[in-house]
Amino acid sequence: MSHTPSSDYSDLSRPPLNESDLRSSLVRAGQMWSSISVVRQTGSTNDDLRAAIATDAPHGTILVAEEQVAGKGRLDRRWSAPPRSSLTFSMLLRCPGRPPAPWGWVPLAAALAVCDALQRFEVASVKLKWPNDVLVADKKVAGVLTELHSGRQADEVDAQNIVIVGIGVNVSQTADELPSSVATSLALESATTDRTAILRGILRGFQATLDQWQSGETAQLRERYLDVSATVGRSVNVELPGGRQIQGRAVDIDSSGGLIVMDGSTRHAVAAADVTHASLAT
Repeated sequence: MSHTPSSDYSDLSRPPLNESDLRSSLVRAGQMWSSISVVRQTGSTNDDLRAAIATDAPHGTILVAEEQVAGKGRLDRRWSAPPRSSLTFSMLLRCPGRPPAPWGWVPLAAALAVCDALQRFEVASVKLKWPNDVLVADKKVAGVLTELHSGRQADEVDAQNIVIVGIGVNVSQTADELPSSVATSLALESATTDRTAILRGILRGFQATLDQWQSGETAQLRERYLDVSATVGRSVNVELPGGRQIQGRAVDIDSSGGLIVMDGSTRHAVAAADVTHASLAT
């Protein structure tokens, strides 16, 4: 059942996003973002942009939903929130030909952009749990879901790699509205709940981090990520695709954005997995 109220202003504590402000500040000639649309409700912004690939939606297309009724996170986990209590949006990125750096850095770059934006709003104790969960005081406040689509044309030079990056940020949810006790919201952390300003900050930051990726500057991205990593240095439980599990200590991020885990003397390079922090490192 939809929670959408009859009026955009029926809940004054959760005002709608300012679409005109977002467009005027972000969609400019020579900049990355080509269009930004805010819809009242949809199933999933990632699904909507996936469908838009077939209609040749351009690089830099952004879709924001005031409410998602069929949103999902990593490992197909379902995600929902009351209308206008969060930021839920997706971005479509096109990369002609061979990517300049490993695709594994794109979700990490998106998480870095969220982290940087929250830090600029003076949100305390913002860290990243590998690969792309944003934590405040060790509780999840935001997550990223990326989907890579490859389309081959007759001319290999024109081959398109397309990535959809979806981001969800808990903004004004109360404790009762969050899915678990290990989640939090900006409101619960006494931080800003100005969703228009937060979204603008994330998108500007993501353009900067993506510029580093497109320039092949993954060493700089790695340094920035390590500075805010809540995972490296901790004992972790790692569940790999297929169900295999590893227990060890996260020690580094490799050149592809993967997590390096030491299990005794055995070194594991993890590219995709569900990671749980087992304990604080001593």
